[in-house]
Amino acid sequence: MTYGIVSLESGTVLRSFESESEAFAAARKILEGEPDALDTFGVARFDDSGSAVESWSGKALLDAARGVPA
Repeated sequence: MTYGIVSLESGTVLRSFESESEAFAAARKILEGEPDALDTFGVARFDDSGSAVESWSGKALLDAARGVPA
């Protein structure tokens, strides 16, 4: 499994991470510096074939980045 910061506009993976915690820490850092960015990116989990199997955006992303259980 890999995790990625994904542009919601283009669907492009902007950065990949080996762990969920790294991806959400990066998302948290982005949101701390640019709170308005919440509507521009998400985090996705990819399986070994590169297919997205789960994603977070909007409030779900904000909660996950803050460590709030789903």
